[in-house]
Amino acid sequence: MVIERKIKFGIIGCGRISHAHCEACKNLREEVMIEAIADINKKHLVEFSRKYQVKKIFSDYNDLLKDKEIDAVIICLPYYLHKQVTIDALRSGKHVLVEKPMALNYVQAQKIAEIAEKENRKLMIGQSRRFCDAVMDMKKRIDKADIGELFRMIINFLVFFEEAPTDWWNKKDMAGELITLLQGSHSVDTVVWFFNRLPIRVYSINYIKKFPVVDEGDILLDFGDATASIHLSLNTKPAIHEILAIGTSGLMKLSEYPLNKAFSFGYRLEKNGKCILDGKQEPSNYTIQLKEFVRSLKENREPLTGGKEILRTMRVIDAILESISSNKVIEL
Repeated sequence: MVIERKIKFGIIGCGRISHAHCEACKNLREEVMIEAIADINKKHLVEFSRKYQVKKIFSDYNDLLKDKEIDAVIICLPYYLHKQVTIDALRSGKHVLVEKPMALNYVQAQKIAEIAEKENRKLMIGQSRRFCDAVMDMKKRIDKADIGELFRMIINFLVFFEEAPTDWWNKKDMAGELITLLQGSHSVDTVVWFFNRLPIRVYSINYIKKFPVVDEGDILLDFGDATASIHLSLNTKPAIHEILAIGTSGLMKLSEYPLNKAFSFGYRLEKNGKCILDGKQEPSNYTIQLKEFVRSLKENREPLTGGKEILRTMRVIDAILESISSNKVIEL
């Protein structure tokens, strides 16, 4: 089904990340509008509706899903809730953009993808760090062998939180292996996307430094003829987020740095020590991401980070989680 008019969105979950998505909606106001919001927290609902001038508010997301005027929903809930809410949304006839990680594990993610296909709805996963000029440029250069054959990637995703910004981060039954699912879902997706294949072996270790749940982690991905290492932290100050891509004839380095506004970033991309681009990402990652989702609806095609695509990422995350629990190398 192709949607040619302005697309009406419902936002499910009015927490921290939802503001980035709503700002993206405002940036694309000629193409989309926020029709309704849902959250169990009444205070969040009132504040959110005033800030973004949304008239339809629901304390139960199922009531939002019953609204026939809503074309699609953006799910901004904790990831342990993704499976059920996403499936409910798809079965109600809505297209879905759900925050990363897609689900708690591969089995859940696979079920979501199956339902999306069965219901003939578009499903996109919010792997927002794919959607910036520097990362896309880096990917294109790797694909055309601009640095030769890629044989090593190193990702440092080391940030600092004085305390958890939301309560569920501190609860093992909700957060699980927090660092792997929260940050690792971005980094693993980058590796799988850049190599465009799955590793053959995976090994990972996690531990607790300050938080009640896992807040430090290291991942090693073996591709047989190449390797990728991912280093994750919630306790590193000053923060550093960088990607090194090393090929047989050169290397590229991408550095991401936060700006004053929440969920706003700048990027510096270097090739062999020479700066290719440096500056604020405009429009924001979330705006480009939403634009891709909107285009997929209007052109009736799979979005770049569609459910089937991100199943690869979820399969690797599953192996990482198994490695952590068993303290063994896991073969895919």
